[in-house]
Amino acid sequence: MNMKLNDWSEAALRDLAKETGVAVVWDDANRAAASEDYGHIVKGSPVGVAHPHAAAEIEKTLVFVNKRSLRLTGRGVGHSASGHSIAVNALTLDLSKMNHVEKPNKTAETVVCEPGARWRDVVAATVAEKLIPRVLPLNLDLTVGGTLSVGGVGPTAHRFGPIIANVVEMDVVTGDGRRMRCSFDRERELFDAMLAGLGRCGVMVSATLALRQLEPSVRTFYLLYDDIKAWIADQRMLAQAGKCDHLEAFCTASVQGLRKTPAGRRPFAHWFYGLYVSFEHEPGAAPEASAALAGLHYYRRIHVEDDDSANFPARYDPRFDMIRRTGAMQQPHPIFECILPVNVLADLLPRVLDALPLTLGDGHRLIFLAPRELPRFFMTPSSREAAIFAVLPTGVAPIFLDDTLKALRAVHQMCIEAGGKRYLAGWLGMMDNTAWHAHYGERYNEWIAAKQKFDPNGVLSSALFGTGV
Repeated sequence: MNMKLNDWSEAALRDLAKETGVAVVWDDANRAAASEDYGHIVKGSPVGVAHPHAAAEIEKTLVFVNKRSLRLTGRGVGHSASGHSIAVNALTLDLSKMNHVEKPNKTAETVVCEPGARWRDVVAATVAEKLIPRVLPLNLDLTVGGTLSVGGVGPTAHRFGPIIANVVEMDVVTGDGRRMRCSFDRERELFDAMLAGLGRCGVMVSATLALRQLEPSVRTFYLLYDDIKAWIADQRMLAQAGKCDHLEAFCTASVQGLRKTPAGRRPFAHWFYGLYVSFEHEPGAAPEASAALAGLHYYRRIHVEDDDSANFPARYDPRFDMIRRTGAMQQPHPIFECILPVNVLADLLPRVLDALPLTLGDGHRLIFLAPRELPRFFMTPSSREAAIFAVLPTGVAPIFLDDTLKALRAVHQMCIEAGGKRYLAGWLGMMDNTAWHAHYGERYNEWIAAKQKFDPNGVLSSALFGTGV
């Protein structure tokens, strides 16, 4: 990637629209909207925003930018936290208009989606056929393309692994403008480069997702633990036995007051550990607690709840609605996510929780990941058993941001030293070139080679990596 890239001009933006048919805007309001992401920490400088409506427009756009040596950044709804969907002196390719979801194939149990389709739309299309994606994120307003660019995790990952482990095939336009179909068995190198690839090698045009049968009802047991070892052991047992359909753990803080620290008195908490265990079932066949929870060592059963399976995926909608309505959506969101070996959790998590500022709230979650064959650049610990720990603040007041980022750098170091691998959807401001080398390890050269093969002119760039990476 030695080619010198040029700066966009208004004339080039006009030519792009004329030659490709893609809608292009470059007014201040559209550029400002694309200059930040959900993290609200990184600031970009998009020169304009293109809104393709069809795969052919994406293909023509990539050919255009290569011919003129210009930069481009793909974007869905901008839910990244470190800028991988933010353009720097580049054109933003907004894929949100490419949101079609085909009718599911009931025989193959698959569905084809465009990159801008939101998971909410995918669920609506599939539950009508009594099917559902094997794994769903908690936030149904994320796009399929954006999710696949980082991995995708949800409460069924203990059965099926991350979402990218359940992609059958993809249609992709590579960075140098080639339209290619890829899968585990076809053009595998491109398949690996695209899934959890942070948009560095191409633009997804469509993805075929694996589905599963959906039972009509679901019962959830809400459990509370005061012993972290019992909490982890029970999740491990449930995951290995395949006893439940959904498994989601979280940490909840009981604030105990102010204690002395080198920086003065600070609030501190005693932590409890929650667990949601859910079972899908036919009407009238809901599992009883005595059988469903046999062998578990929880401190207290707090609640039991029944729901329709079609409504169950949207259970977090009130949380995200609250974030929007209170204005927290515009606050910084320094999300932190790391995939950790299960055998370090009991010792590591208490230290991590103690290091996290209580201003981050207590939306800290743990989800076990089933061992699956994964794309090569979705990095996981060497241990076969792994779980993803996520810090998901609803928002951080700007006055607390510097202290929060300092704490997250310390937590990052703790997790990496314990054998963890960062899940790349979160705040990655601590990842320099040395850290990327360590993250990919023996696959680092392959990671660089994939970029050089599929985007040899380096036209795909972002605020996360800067230009030419």
